[in-house]
Amino acid sequence: VNVELTQLPARVDVKFAFPNEASGHSCTFDVTSYKIEKVNMWSQLILPDYPATGYTHNTAAQEVDLSWTKAESSESGISAFSFYTYEKATTSNPVVLTITGQLFDGTSTEEKTYTLNLNPTTSNGGETNGLIHGHLYDVTGNIDISSKRVTFNVTVKEWQQLNVGAEIK
Repeated sequence: VNVELTQLPARVDVKFAFPNEASGHSCTFDVTSYKIEKVNMWSQLILPDYPATGYTHNTAAQEVDLSWTKAESSESGISAFSFYTYEKATTSNPVVLTITGQLFDGTSTEEKTYTLNLNPTTSNGGETNGLIHGHLYDVTGNIDISSKRVTFNVTVKEWQQLNVGAEIK
């Protein structure tokens, strides 16, 4: 029996790279804090509760902000992070990522903050703006080490199919 399961949320992976890093240098961007604004925490496919008086659906608090800050006792920040969100149209209401960290350019370190308004476009039999369930959004912040500016690239991938065998007795 084949049972097809579709992932309800979308996953967003965030990392940084240095495409024009000089040979022999070891540039890093250690994330020390991030804030992700307007994450959709509610799926229209999951029914929340069934009170005796009938079904109610609270849409007032669908979006939340997520944040993380490195503990003072930690030696360094993180180099990548991920989060999940349910489907969300982002054309007029993007998910906003604000990422702060320590940028080491091979000789010195300075604190930098980068911001991305995440509004991806997916072409799957038609063009869709937003974060679509069952997709992986690979976000790479490419830091130009000479200007210390970032350009974000977003690659959209579908989840990979995994076949699992089960012996039912």
